Amino acid sequence: IVMAYLDSGYLVDLETQAVWLRKVYDTYPAHYKMAIYHNPFYPACESKYRQENQVIIPQKHIVPIFDKYNVIAAFEHHVHLFKVSKPMYNNQVVNDTKSGKGTVYFGDGAWGVRHRSRCKQKKVQWYLETSSKDNHVWIVQINKHRILYSALSFNGTIIYEYERKPVSYTHL
Repeated sequence: IVMAYLDSGYLVDLETQAVWLRKVYDTYPAHYKMAIYHNPFYPACESKYRQENQVIIPQKHIVPIFDKYNVIAAFEHHVHLFKVSKPMYNNQVVNDTKSGKGTVYFGDGAWGVRHRSRCKQKKVQWYLETSSKDNHVWIVQINKHRILYSALSFNGTIIYEYERKPVSYTHL
């Protein structure tokens, strides 16, 4: 597994991080690839999070890298809501889930924090599979047969599970 940690453009601009990310993924071509960062590229709600510097620029510089290198999961934060996107490729929903294409965006950083009051969730975003105000933490289990993402509540109850069949890599 290759887990890339990005800083959402706080300390280093996203163009520079994109160069680094390509090098990392080129170094480990036959590994499951995931990413984690602060500001969501596909936020759970409409609001100021759709501003250019937080969504449009990452979608321009980072998302194409996720597509090229088949990043299977991205863990997003900042909005303090629970969400799971539909698989996304080229800024579109992937309808053929058997293809293995597409990044699923998990988020949005809601463990031990209050929810953002300005995030009203009046309208479900077109790219979301599900979202809620549940506090949660993600547990990821990977083996050669499946990748299981489980969202756990404070009391340890599973509030959502997402399963994905892994791409076949010869080293597994």
